[in-house]
Amino acid sequence: MLKKIVLGLVLTCGASVALAEGPKMGGVINAVIQPEPPGLMLAMIQNGPTQMVSGNIFEGLLRYSPKLEPLPGLAESWTVSEDAKVYTFKLKPGVNWHDGKPFTSADVLFSIEMCKQTHARARECVSFSMPIENSTSAEVKGLPSWNFTLGRSLKV
Repeated sequence: MLKKIVLGLVLTCGASVALAEGPKMGGVINAVIQPEPPGLMLAMIQNGPTQMVSGNIFEGLLRYSPKLEPLPGLAESWTVSEDAKVYTFKLKPGVNWHDGKPFTSADVLFSIEMCKQTHARARECVSFSMPIENSTSAEVKGLPSWNFTLGRSLKV
């Protein structure tokens, strides 16, 4: 009986010390995703399990801080015109696909076009709320950037 009491005290004290440390960034979490994702191409399959897994596989031009501030992802920097209609993303150099081919602005264009065709919310957003009037791949001209012009300003 005394052993159980001592063990309980040790576990309680250990748990309170662990809780007092507070949360830490980084580390590993093991999670069960149920049901299993039917596929991993988020542009074509938008269910919850696919979103949970593919969000850790694919990388966007930007990523976001815990406060939802935009941070560099595959774009090392970006600019927005004064009227908030033209967005230019400078692509990070030296990024390669799994087969060794370089990541280019043509890949960004492909992703946008794929989403316009297959993703219900992206199709709605790109077609009506933020119509893209012009999208250019500057990589063709040897410049590591991609830009697009919206049909209307997003300036608030």
